Amino acid sequence: MRRPQYLSLVVLATVSAACGGGDQGPDQSTGRYGSTYEALCQASEAARQGDAEAAERVFFDRAHQPLHQLAAEVSDIDRTVAARLHEAKAATEAGLNGDDNAEALARLTDATRASLEAIDHPTPPPCRQGE
Repeated sequence: MRRPQYLSLVVLATVSAACGGGDQGPDQSTGRYGSTYEALCQASEAARQGDAEAAERVFFDRAHQPLHQLAAEVSDIDRTVAARLHEAKAATEAGLNGDDNAEALARLTDATRASLEAIDHPTPPPCRQGE
């Protein structure tokens, strides 16, 4: 295995453990967007550790599409919260290739939590950092 791929795997394993990892789907405590939020936590941790490639992969593979669904759902309830989610998602998409990806993902995580609260979805605890 090449070294960059190995490091990405190590980071993802570490991030998964830090965020409670292994969620195979929603349960009663996290609801249908629980795994989406967990993916944002993992992408945020990868970005904080400087692994933009892993952050981008986790974001697009596990969170991007469900965030579109969440935004559509929340827009029926609170357009201001939905707009904040759309803006944060767009900033994250633009920031994933730049230096501000950790900050953009943190804003997106906050906007996602606000959106989950707006639709009375079980709100997961804040992401754990650096564990």
